[in-house]
Amino acid sequence: MSGNPFERYPRFSLGFIALVLIPLALQLRSLHVRSDADTLLESNPSQKATLEKVTAVFPDQIILIIDVECSDVFSKEGITGIATVSDAIMTIDGVRDVKSLTHSYKPVRKGFSFEMVPLVSRETSDPQALERLRNYCQSNPLIRNVMVSPDSRHATLTVTLDPVFNTQEAKRKLRSQLNTLFGDFETRDLFFEVIGLPLVEEEVDATIMADLRRFLPGVLLFLLVTLGVAFRSAWIVGFMLLNQAMALILIAGSLQWWGYPFTVFTLLLFPLWAGIHLTLLVHLGTACQRARMTQWGEVVPRATRQILKSCGFATLTTMAGLLSLGLAEIPQVREAGLVGAYGVAVVFVMTFGPGVALMTLYYRSTLGDLDWGLAGDHSDRDRSVDWLAKVRRFRGVIVGSSLGLVVLIAVSVPALRMGVRPIEFLPIESPSRSAGERFNESYGGFNMFQLEIDSGSNNGVNRLAFLQYLDRVQKYAEAQSGVSGAYSYAQVLAMMNQIWEGEKEGSLALPTNPLLLGTFSLVLKAQRFPFFEALCDADFRTANLVVRSPDQPSNEYLALLDKILAYAESEKPAGVSIHASQGLHSILEADQQLVKSQLKSAGLALGLILVLLVGLWRSWWLALVAVMVNALPVGLLVAVAAWLQIPLNSITVMIAAVAFGIAIDDTVHFLTQWLEIRTSGADPEGALGRAIQIKSRPMVTSSLVLGGIFALLMATSFPPVQHFGGLSALAFGLALGAVFVLLPAVLMGRSGPLAGAEPESA
Repeated sequence: MSGNPFERYPRFSLGFIALVLIPLALQLRSLHVRSDADTLLESNPSQKATLEKVTAVFPDQIILIIDVECSDVFSKEGITGIATVSDAIMTIDGVRDVKSLTHSYKPVRKGFSFEMVPLVSRETSDPQALERLRNYCQSNPLIRNVMVSPDSRHATLTVTLDPVFNTQEAKRKLRSQLNTLFGDFETRDLFFEVIGLPLVEEEVDATIMADLRRFLPGVLLFLLVTLGVAFRSAWIVGFMLLNQAMALILIAGSLQWWGYPFTVFTLLLFPLWAGIHLTLLVHLGTACQRARMTQWGEVVPRATRQILKSCGFATLTTMAGLLSLGLAEIPQVREAGLVGAYGVAVVFVMTFGPGVALMTLYYRSTLGDLDWGLAGDHSDRDRSVDWLAKVRRFRGVIVGSSLGLVVLIAVSVPALRMGVRPIEFLPIESPSRSAGERFNESYGGFNMFQLEIDSGSNNGVNRLAFLQYLDRVQKYAEAQSGVSGAYSYAQVLAMMNQIWEGEKEGSLALPTNPLLLGTFSLVLKAQRFPFFEALCDADFRTANLVVRSPDQPSNEYLALLDKILAYAESEKPAGVSIHASQGLHSILEADQQLVKSQLKSAGLALGLILVLLVGLWRSWWLALVAVMVNALPVGLLVAVAAWLQIPLNSITVMIAAVAFGIAIDDTVHFLTQWLEIRTSGADPEGALGRAIQIKSRPMVTSSLVLGGIFALLMATSFPPVQHFGGLSALAFGLALGAVFVLLPAVLMGRSGPLAGAEPESA
């Protein structure tokens, strides 16, 4: 009699599990998927740092940026249109302020002080006045590429919102109001793009729900067809899917119970858990059908004894691949690895717990007498013999080609594209993505690099020598190719001097009079000049040089920043120190973290899996063969990503470790079966033929299930998820091919007894 209570008391144990699952299922009513900015920017530390800087300048506020396109901003129609749109936006509930060309102010000299006056009057219609306005805006570094594009066809509206748009309903309402407003104005030849975190978050949430409504029915239909063909029993397929639902409720409900925050990245774990769970159920179901054919003993206990050890070690290898992500530099990846391993452990327990109970009920009923899923056993034997004959004939070609692929992989790895822009996370047709690309193209890019320059003392930034040094560095940075703008405190003081001098030619320069410098600094602080806090601290000790650039390859960007930093170091006066910890460091880490994560997780996964397999087979040779055979398809996966220029980001960085941990499962099942047959006295090729005959169906079916589920992710809307799904499906297909082609070719060269290896009990 089996000691498994799920085999001995299947109805009672299933009832107990149902009682446990009910409160957990109720927990899922409040399930929420986070799509906030911190989550979306996790794979790009440099742009996350930019967001944090903007948030610090505008605390407790939400910012929207609206791009208005027209034939000419500096025309009567353009100015009037911008003014009217700005007024209309102010009528939306929750809008605190709007800054635009017609709703902004500039300082002008009034006696020995300054007065803030409108930047432009909406009534301006004189062509000469409009041309002067154009020249002023295009020559002013704090307006050009900030409020107006260099080609004068685009202008920005910066909308400040109250922090009330924190619910999905409020975000949807905001988008609806903006779309209605924009529709009214497009008849005036004004066109709009808008980007802002509330709208991005609303769009991500809506897209996730739309994807789920499309993805889940597709997965269900695929599984029904695949499992139905494999088992030819509606009852077995139904029991498998019921067990699957129970496992996913247990995982999701328990995580929700513990307060684990679900994110868009965590959602990828659900198809992973579902696929792994179904592979275990496929091996259990196939073993039950094979045991049923022998007409000997109880079906389920015998089938469980046959596969429990190999399934257990296959589960451990998968968990090892996921746990290796715990060393990743990116928090999202670490969490996904740890939570993923927990879920894999749960699906193993659910397979050999409630799954066994369901199969026991099936085979104790008259339904089990109708089981005919493995009727083609003799034809399988013939096909395995024919297949091995082909492998033997081309064995040299197979091994030689594998070595050639290793060289190809090594050559391809340096071409991997590191990192991903947050905007690339969104679907191609996404309004927010379109707006982001428009802003990047029209206004000089979103990349912001900040260099902190410490003068060494409070009020030190107002010393003339320091300001002249800061001015030189700023102008040097601005002159570099690939820089669309450079901003500094010295630049703001030079603009104040130009205003003080009545905008005379040559007056855009630092004042040399200490009294004027002191006056300007006091005015800037008193007036809370919007750029002041971003360019200088409150004690006037540290000044910031902010360098703006469009998207460009990481190596070119880092070379540009290195050049600016080297110049700043070479020119700095005595007592001045330069810190790039919040700029260059974070940008370097954006790439380095991804590389470190991939290398650490893949290396640790290899080591853990190797140790586990040595413990399973008591053979270093077999463990090394298994690891090397499966390392090849995973390496090819990396090469394909490099060829297709698929970026390595916080989602795709998980593929190598996860795919290796899962892909090796077929090898574990196959080699365990081969070893059992081999140690009973069979020759290597005879054992190979029998192992293929027994394991081909469950391996092919489980690989189809895994590959199909992940391939369906390519139908989702988010590019990184599409890449993850497509590459993972490719990995499982390549791994299956390696088991059927490369592994037999290697094992054919093994002769003699396998000392120390122990067979799995039958």
